[in-house]
Amino acid sequence: MAAGRLSVPRFAVLFLLMACSMPSPTLAQESSARFTVAGTGLVSLDLNRTTALESGVGDTDQGVVTNFSDSFLLLRLDRQLYTNHRAGMLLGFLFPDAETDLGDVFYNQINVFYDTRTFRGTLGRTRLENFALEFPTLREEDLLEYAFVLNGFSNADNSEFNRYGNVARAELFGLGGRLHVRGQASNWSVTDIEGERQNDFDVNTGSGFLGYQLPHSIRYSGIVREAGVGFQSQKVDLAGGKWLVGLSAGLAVNLSRNPLRNIELRGQVIHNRGVGPNARVDAAAGTLATPMGRALSRSTALVASLRFLRRPYQLDRLQAAATVGYKTFSGVDASQLTLVPNVFFQLGQGVDVGVQYQYESFSGNLAELLGRRRSHSVKFVLVFSFQSMFNDYFGDRDDILNLEHGYIS
Repeated sequence: MAAGRLSVPRFAVLFLLMACSMPSPTLAQESSARFTVAGTGLVSLDLNRTTALESGVGDTDQGVVTNFSDSFLLLRLDRQLYTNHRAGMLLGFLFPDAETDLGDVFYNQINVFYDTRTFRGTLGRTRLENFALEFPTLREEDLLEYAFVLNGFSNADNSEFNRYGNVARAELFGLGGRLHVRGQASNWSVTDIEGERQNDFDVNTGSGFLGYQLPHSIRYSGIVREAGVGFQSQKVDLAGGKWLVGLSAGLAVNLSRNPLRNIELRGQVIHNRGVGPNARVDAAAGTLATPMGRALSRSTALVASLRFLRRPYQLDRLQAAATVGYKTFSGVDASQLTLVPNVFFQLGQGVDVGVQYQYESFSGNLAELLGRRRSHSVKFVLVFSFQSMFNDYFGDRDDILNLEHGYIS
């Protein structure tokens, strides 16, 4: 009898331990968030020289600047909801140019997102994606006047108001991720004539994009690497030109499909239809001398680049690229041209050194309005990039660093 009485509490204890070790139905549905932190420290020593319109003594301006603009940090929290479904939030900030009057940091990424195999939705501040292709220049703003549909609401002399905004974006993916269709309604930053930002958060722009892109893992296997067409329609509310429409198209091809030594050619055209010859534009903003005046004017911009990328053991090591941009304004003798060659060498994982030269010239009325004929810039560059992920238990569509501009892709 004593042995039988002792077996009852032992069985009870074993049952309780088994019961406590089994997850409840509620806990089985939960999972902790994945955490990703990434960033790029981009510092260049800039040697700048600008030639004024009138020749003579003192007609050049020279300077040396330590430039850490466009260095950024990204923080992402996301969670898997179901198979191939995830949701999360993104927070990011970058360091703008000192002359932009945007403060020490600019919060360029503050958004929530929902991602599936065939759909992605984004709500909040992020890149406007008002271009068809990216080009291999050190900073995205190096080609601001040539490679982007510009902001017709802003008269501020900075690139951030042309590259970031508040969006409601939906994207669809097909053909194994190769085909994507994007539509968005967005709020582009609005300033007054003096360039001061206004408290205007109404939706003022609509856009759409249809693109084709080889997945990153097989980006060297096909001839057509990337292609796309898009439009941006801004509600500028000017008499005779209520809508400002910009059209873009781009194509990137692999001239060499060798993944160890790749040669790539890409080109893009942007046509800005302008607000029309009868549009009533404020005199202070309507001249080509101002950012708003150039954004509202009818123009056509062409950009092309040729890039060689050496990848021993399929690891990026050396890039040599040359990019040229040309923009002309309709109905007036005004144009501008830029040439941007560069060389980058990767010392190790995420550490690059390089040099970039940029030449830019202005002709006709544009040179007279800007008061300068040409400019030269040489940048000696050191870059450090990193990405760390914690509690990683599901895959990604693309790398978090791809949310910002990359000169190697």
